[in-house]
Amino acid sequence: LRTEQIEELQQLKACINNVLSMVEDSFVNKEMTRYQDIKGEYYRMKELVARFNEGQMQRIVNDSSKTRKSILYYAISGNSLMMVKQNIKLIEIFNDAFGLDGSLKQSYLQLDSH
Repeated sequence: LRTEQIEELQQLKACINNVLSMVEDSFVNKEMTRYQDIKGEYYRMKELVARFNEGQMQRIVNDSSKTRKSILYYAISGNSLMMVKQNIKLIEIFNDAFGLDGSLKQSYLQLDSH
């Protein structure tokens, strides 16, 4: 991968690490105080992926990124976003199972609409 692709993917990795850390804290402490922060990180990551995809399209157009590397890049960024979504759903299930914060239900992430 090109240097800028690696740097972009490292930013996505940092988002994933933040989410995983917050989810872990929620599990360990059996509390949902970081739920909105987790969702915020998802939305930030979603914006990053959209911006990075634009840059990747430009690299494809100017032929600085070949097909295999482009497929790899899109797969990593798409799967990274999916991992964060699934962690959000996991924390929501955790909340429901343990009845930690019933007030969060109305703010649960609607995956199909976002």
